[in-house]
Amino acid sequence: MRVFIAVSLPENVLELIDELQKTLGSIGVFSLVQEAHLTLKFLGEVTPSVCKTVQEALQNVVFQSFSIHLDSLGVFPSVQTPRVLWVGVKPNNALMDLHARIDTVLKPLFSEDKQFHPHMTLARVKKITKPDQFVQYVQTRVAPLSFPVSSFHLVESVLYSGKKPVYTTISSYSSE
Repeated sequence: MRVFIAVSLPENVLELIDELQKTLGSIGVFSLVQEAHLTLKFLGEVTPSVCKTVQEALQNVVFQSFSIHLDSLGVFPSVQTPRVLWVGVKPNNALMDLHARIDTVLKPLFSEDKQFHPHMTLARVKKITKPDQFVQYVQTRVAPLSFPVSSFHLVESVLYSGKKPVYTTISSYSSE
């Protein structure tokens, strides 16, 4: 099974992502994300027994609820060779701390992330047809939205040939 740990997004953020996606068609060819989320840690392929161990370990993550503020658009790896277009969040100590706590409880099973760059993927870039407009698009500031984080989830991602991935929440973990 292919799994990751993520924060679900509220309706107002999903609506913003939808609006941002609608404007992409005129500047290139993209594979739009259907079920946006903020990934805290990608675990990849695991056995059912490792998944069970992960579920148990995540029960030890203690955190207080906090808010996330959307910040800007960006791309991985660069504007010159974009593969992923995303919405980023303002630097947030509570979010970084939650990520570190997850890394710590999973350390016996997975290596720590070298770098955590919190973001919500908008689309995978297939082809940019108007590079100048794409650069302008990426430099656009996003609406000043924020949302509370009071839980995170262990999610299974099932990939079907030629189709979008299907996400299923395996377990959820709430703040104190």
